[in-house]
Amino acid sequence: MTRTVLKTLAMIVVALSVAVPAKAAPDAVAYELQERCGKRASEVSHRKFSDQRKADTLLDYQSNYSALYNKCYMMVITITFSSSKVDGKMHQYDTRYMIDVNTNAGVGSFVTDTAMSIPMTCKVQQTVCKSKEEWIGLASKFMGDIPE
Repeated sequence: MTRTVLKTLAMIVVALSVAVPAKAAPDAVAYELQERCGKRASEVSHRKFSDQRKADTLLDYQSNYSALYNKCYMMVITITFSSSKVDGKMHQYDTRYMIDVNTNAGVGSFVTDTAMSIPMTCKVQQTVCKSKEEWIGLASKFMGDIPE
């Protein structure tokens, strides 16, 4: 009876040691796809948006490989400071533009003068939105966590 128990335990140990590496492989693939997406987004950012780097503009980007859509997405965030020709006051504009990195197709955009309560532009795919919070909710389906 002891031999039967030892054989059973040995079979369980062998089965577990074979199963664990198989489970780790998808994590490595996901990491590689996310890494590749980040590099591609960096290339696109430098090529496409370097002319927007000005003294009155803060520019950043975020990339995300979406396993759900099997695509690489990028969100470019710009904060621009500008004095208004109408009222002479300094305004701050928050602009977010989301693209499919490989096709360069626009996925969504958000533009607001932070002094205004309603955005000037708020859209993800065909869905029009009415607030930054709503835009973040729609865009997070493509981008994961999004900075406020």
